[in-house]
Amino acid sequence: MPNAAIAKAPEDTKELVSLCRTGRLYEIEGWIATGKPLDIPAKHGSLLQLAVRTGFHSLIELIAKHEKNQSSRNAALADAVSLHRLDFIELLVEQGAEVKSVPFSDVLLEWNPHIFRFFLERGADPVEGSPFAVAFSNKIRTALGPFVELKRSRPELFAALQEQVDCALRFFCGKDDMKWISLMLWAGANPCSLGPNLDKDYTNDPECFTTALREASYSGNVEVLKKLKPDPKRTT
Repeated sequence: MPNAAIAKAPEDTKELVSLCRTGRLYEIEGWIATGKPLDIPAKHGSLLQLAVRTGFHSLIELIAKHEKNQSSRNAALADAVSLHRLDFIELLVEQGAEVKSVPFSDVLLEWNPHIFRFFLERGADPVEGSPFAVAFSNKIRTALGPFVELKRSRPELFAALQEQVDCALRFFCGKDDMKWISLMLWAGANPCSLGPNLDKDYTNDPECFTTALREASYSGNVEVLKKLKPDPKRTT
């Protein structure tokens, strides 16, 4: 039979949720000291996620140290990213949350370059899922600096990163978005490279690959074509 001292009743979980929401740090310390479980109803997520939403650093630290479930730590990390709280992110990673559990595109979509760099420095994947292409297509301007830095510092990733900025350029040429066409060219995009377009359902079909120049030609915008300045010496 389960130990009566640590058996969990519905009233217990309600009490624990209330203690967490109101930041009752010492009461939760006592709860943990008696060996009671930290499980709460699934509708709240995990207790660690609930603590992150309170914004109480010491409470997050306490619960993170006693959280045994990896998925709960990882879910709390994703929540901290959406809250733009680098201090919580640092704490959770220190307590075992996995950087790679949060898609890097999700990180980029939150606009915070300090958080971008934290993830990159700790092994986030800047290639899987084309996160920079996704960020650029969503006009996340704060991703530009880290992208250019990464291209310079990680030559082994250059080709994969180049394809992402080229893909974004094709996307914006199809939209006649002069501002973002200019930004993609500044970031080193090649208007002549052949590849997928984020705006197409057939994006992964090589037979339907396109170039930024071709997308600009379809739109018939002369100003965009002038901006691309096609160079026959570049790769086509």
